[in-house]
Amino acid sequence: MKKKIVIILAIVFVLTITASNVFSMEQGWGKGYNSKMDLKAKLFYKMQVALMNEEELGLTKEQSDKIKDIKLATQKKLIMDDARIDVIAIDIEDNLWKKEIDLANIQKLVDEKYDIKKDKTMTTITAYSEFKEVFSDEQYEQLKEKCKEMKMQMCPSGMMGPKK
Repeated sequence: MKKKIVIILAIVFVLTITASNVFSMEQGWGKGYNSKMDLKAKLFYKMQVALMNEEELGLTKEQSDKIKDIKLATQKKLIMDDARIDVIAIDIEDNLWKKEIDLANIQKLVDEKYDIKKDKTMTTITAYSEFKEVFSDEQYEQLKEKCKEMKMQMCPSGMMGPKK
């Protein structure tokens, strides 16, 4: 009896360790800050760094206003697209609850959902392109260095401590 309990506890322990490792890798832990950021997160991070360091980067008022405009327009568009995707998901679920499922209608909704997702990706890429065009070559290089500095300040030694 005790042997069975010990075996069960060992199995539970192994499963718990495995699940926590999978979860931590999914979150990007152990790989350094920013390693799992998607394109949208990287764009908004760089915009925030640029706006926080306007003087150091030598940005003019027009440049910082342009960055703010790009950021706000992009955020609004992405929020609206997310809302449209949520509404479509509800419509799909509603169709699935009906006794007779209209596959043609569901296919139309699924196509619309993924068209919006493609549009979101292109919105982000276009915003990234417009954002980069705001800077001179020298300013953009300074921004990249500033982003690296800020990452190091947020996570100076990584998960495993300082490198030796």
